[in-house]
Amino acid sequence: MSRQTDGVTRCYADGSDAAAVKAGYDWLLSFARENRLSSATIFLNRVSSIPQLAEGLLDRLDRWRVPAICAIPWGDSIPCWKARWRPTDIRTGRPAPDPGEAVSNPVVVKGLQSLTGLANLANGVDTYNRTTAVQVFLSLQRSGEAFDPDEVLAWCARNGWGAANAVQLATLARNVAAGKRVVRGQWRLRPDIVAAWREEARVGGLSN
Repeated sequence: MSRQTDGVTRCYADGSDAAAVKAGYDWLLSFARENRLSSATIFLNRVSSIPQLAEGLLDRLDRWRVPAICAIPWGDSIPCWKARWRPTDIRTGRPAPDPGEAVSNPVVVKGLQSLTGLANLANGVDTYNRTTAVQVFLSLQRSGEAFDPDEVLAWCARNGWGAANAVQLATLARNVAAGKRVVRGQWRLRPDIVAAWREEARVGGLSN
């Protein structure tokens, strides 16, 4: 099982049945033995009611730079983590399926790229990054550019934000799309920003 570019071995086994759990334990013991590790940690977290907890936990483990992670999700509760890292299925030896392009609207992609460029990713979804995100989503909505919050979540998780922050951004996108009241702060985006995104998308195509 190969390590990824950041040196962390990531794998998974879908399902919450006994066979998946046994496969996970077997993998843990094998990895620890092969790498001469004297200890390992097992997290037991039932997340059927709040799937975001699984993504947040894995994102935290990634920040800790552990040598390896083996996830056995409760149902399909870690789609962003699997899309971002394409971990190896310990039962088949194959990487998780490539989800392809995360966002179907290329103008939305340009908006998300602008948001990411303006943000300090080290600060997560702080006040500045939050209001910038709201302004991006409001600009898209007012200009008739549709966005899918789930696609926003997947794109952000794969492009530097991490799973926990991506969940927060997707929630903001969902609130804007639903017409809920959001704090937009002092407006900092140029008036023709969506026109610029459209031109970028037309000239450069979709870059995810």
